[in-house]
Amino acid sequence: MRFFVVLTIVFLNLFCSPTVRNNSPIDNTCKNFLLSLYNESYNKALSSMDNLFIDAVDKPELDSNLRFISVKLRNDYEAGIKVSLISYEKTIHEGLPATFLIYKIESRSKFGYYFFYINDQTEKILLVSEFSRIKDKRIF
Repeated sequence: MRFFVVLTIVFLNLFCSPTVRNNSPIDNTCKNFLLSLYNESYNKALSSMDNLFIDAVDKPELDSNLRFISVKLRNDYEAGIKVSLISYEKTIHEGLPATFLIYKIESRSKFGYYFFYINDQTEKILLVSEFSRIKDKRIF
């Protein structure tokens, strides 16, 4: 099983486009969004979102959703989180050229995954959601 995970990571690193590697604009958008929400910086998180998403949601609902994700991140993970790009794929979302990305969020004892759709034209978030329920790490 470990061999498969290592092989997958090597494969992803070899064949990922340089535009979505660590610290690329798209990668930074996703990471900064999660870290901003974790730190309750709602305006900074909102600046990462595409206007198509913002315009489709009522302002009070958007603010409520951002606060909900923020509280969930802080409750699910103890002090401090690390956000890592796991995978991405160029695709179409709502008729727009987009990039689908999966991120691992982890703390010392927990981990989970979030996915994003990024508008390739604006490099801003069209959609973000939790990918799986939070899991406990096996500590030896």
